[in-house]
Amino acid sequence: ALGIWCWGALGAQSRIRNPNGGLISSPCTCPTPPAMLLRVLLLAMVVQKSMSDYYDSIRDDFLMQIDDEELPLPEPTPPSTEPNVALNGNTTQSSTYDKFGDSWNAIDGSTDNIYMKGVCSHTDLDIEPWWMVDLKALYRISYVSVTNRGDCCNERLNGAEVRIGNSTKDGGTRNLRCNTIRTLGRGDTVHLHCEGMLGRYVTITIPGRAEYLTLCEVKVYGVPVKVNATDALEYTEESHEQSDLVTELKNVLKLSSAAPNAALTGRAYQSSVLGGAGPMKAIDGSLARSNKSGNCAHTQQETDPWWTVDLLSPFRIFSVAVTVPADFGEEHLSGAQIRVGNSASGRAKNPSCGSITSVAPGDTLSFNCNGMEGRYVTIFISGKEEALVLCEVQVFGLPADSTAGAEGNWNLDPVKAPHGASNLALKGIASQSSNFVFYNDESPKAIDGSLSSNYMANFCTHTRKEFEPWWMVDLKVNARVFSVAVTNRGDCCRERINGAEIHIGNSKEKGGKGNPKCGSIFRSGYGETLSFTCHGMEGRYVSVVVPGREEYLTLCEVQVFAVATSAPTEFTQIPGAAAETQQDAGSSTKPSIPTAMATTETPQQRGLFGRSLVFPVESDNSYVILTPESSKTLKGFTLCMRISTPLPEGREIILFSYRTKYFDALNLWREKDGRLGLYLSGAGELYTIPQLGTDWTHLCVTWESTHGRTHAYVNGKRSETRYYRSRHRISPGGIYMLGQDPDSLGGNFEAIQSFVGRITDLYMWDRRLPEAIILRAFHQDFIPEGNIFDWRSLSYQIWGNVTVEERGKVVCEGAE
Repeated sequence: ALGIWCWGALGAQSRIRNPNGGLISSPCTCPTPPAMLLRVLLLAMVVQKSMSDYYDSIRDDFLMQIDDEELPLPEPTPPSTEPNVALNGNTTQSSTYDKFGDSWNAIDGSTDNIYMKGVCSHTDLDIEPWWMVDLKALYRISYVSVTNRGDCCNERLNGAEVRIGNSTKDGGTRNLRCNTIRTLGRGDTVHLHCEGMLGRYVTITIPGRAEYLTLCEVKVYGVPVKVNATDALEYTEESHEQSDLVTELKNVLKLSSAAPNAALTGRAYQSSVLGGAGPMKAIDGSLARSNKSGNCAHTQQETDPWWTVDLLSPFRIFSVAVTVPADFGEEHLSGAQIRVGNSASGRAKNPSCGSITSVAPGDTLSFNCNGMEGRYVTIFISGKEEALVLCEVQVFGLPADSTAGAEGNWNLDPVKAPHGASNLALKGIASQSSNFVFYNDESPKAIDGSLSSNYMANFCTHTRKEFEPWWMVDLKVNARVFSVAVTNRGDCCRERINGAEIHIGNSKEKGGKGNPKCGSIFRSGYGETLSFTCHGMEGRYVSVVVPGREEYLTLCEVQVFAVATSAPTEFTQIPGAAAETQQDAGSSTKPSIPTAMATTETPQQRGLFGRSLVFPVESDNSYVILTPESSKTLKGFTLCMRISTPLPEGREIILFSYRTKYFDALNLWREKDGRLGLYLSGAGELYTIPQLGTDWTHLCVTWESTHGRTHAYVNGKRSETRYYRSRHRISPGGIYMLGQDPDSLGGNFEAIQSFVGRITDLYMWDRRLPEAIILRAFHQDFIPEGNIFDWRSLSYQIWGNVTVEERGKVVCEGAE
């Protein structure tokens, strides 16, 4: 075993680390020098073992070290004379972590509680994970007993709920609550009294957060009953209020472009086969680029050759990356087309994602498909006699019926590389925050062109465990980045990368942590490659950072698909960059996030009474950051401001934005059709208002959380009452901004959404103001002090082409 050799007669103990947490010690007798040398040689051989053998050896060694006397496994005494009716049930769960974590393990009758023995269920990291047993009939249930994991991580089960009913919706999480597990120790069993509730389905779920759910045994004590279906349904549904965190996390996933390589589970076909170079070689997960070594799919020389992968179901496809052989010329694949669609026979009729004009030998070109839907991805050469040779085709997408990525703006046709973007990381220079083996710089292993994911076989990077570890590649040129694909470690510890962020920009300070963010890794499987769409973000440095915690960072490959633009320019960033992650770690520092725009800023200033902010032209680099008087969770607000704009209807305008780490928490828009749009972390509420113009317009919006009651006021005139986002909360810790709509925290601006015109008299309160006060504010005869923003004492900072000018007398339509 890897952990039981002593390196000197010092009376040390051997220690074996459980891959899922915890250390187990045992006495160690130091061997004689020849024996120790033999074991060193054996260790070298173990390091070269394959991923699966290595994983199994860890498991076996771990199990041999478990002392049953130290970890007693008592059989709990049933609290009821009724039978355990779960034993014959069928189980499901929200996801499965690995081969040891099948949902059925929780009703296998075993009294063991060591996960690595394969006796417990285990979900992946899910938002509100759940496990459910179908009892196959209706039962009156008196107790449910739950046994926690005994080897680690007992706190994960804290707050779990048991729900009972007749609905399978969302894994039964909408059924009535039987009881809650407040806290439960390692290997402990809790008996939860359910008062004779009726139901066919018993669910255990962890509400209100993202978590792993592990259950080593679930027993359900009850007796069958006969009632009609109508009576049973009376016990079924319960109202479900999502926490702000869950709402935000789900919205993040809906907007995320994080997509695995769907081709790996597909079936490939081609027009003909040369020798043994069959079509499946192009989706074997290897970026090996030697055709002579048999790494590639290869058709015969023929007219109109084609290759197709059937993804087996429709997918939303964000990008397709094509790797060509290193032993062919640049003219190979010239004119090849990439088609995505649902037609298996009429491949050429499917819509086009892109075409290849030329490609360097051994290169990988990525094509942005903007979320095109289709089951088949085809590459073909039309109109000439040619052999089609493909070494790898990566198809990054999500199932078409998945909610993940469902609300991203993939059809806006952002800046594209019409003939593909190369993996510029291969020619870059890598670095990282530390080296796990201090004398060995492993950072280049993430850009070696291999998707192999076994760290022990020397394919991956590895930092020490430290606060906010990072890895960075210097592309050596300024580039427009269209997507970044990150390959996780495959031999162990896949959860370490959860929460990692991808940053792109021209600052290399602290490993580029302060650069704008392209995306976040919510979770990643063993050896999984996830691709993130970056919409042409510009920068020289691409970083992967684990924010806000102590962690190891291991990366097995990072592909950066980008097009070089020009020599690097000096980029500035908002002072205090990366403070967001400091706040996550418990710092009281207010977040201040960088921008990728080459611009200049003014010092922090206060007070704008009698003056206005002027945004003279459309831009993607001019804005004003507002610092609130206090940072708090908002259960209501009133926001008022005067604006004038020369922009006509038909062009949307961002009037006010508040962005938190993951979401547009409070945005106010003038929509393309002229309506006013209020957005609180999701779909918006729209109001019909008079057309905005160059004359001053006084706008106010009010909202309260209890009932969701909201109003819009234009020049003192109130709209009808609307009800929107009741019981919602607006989280603190984000950035308030005028002039731009940030698609990530503090960055990713679009000029066609920017504000053009003048803004003055901006006030904000943490409550709904009475209509009479709003009317007086419109007439300028009384304005109460704004406890979030007050124009008279406003703290602000200007970036780019924004000026301050004396306002003069303000006259609004309807004012006396």
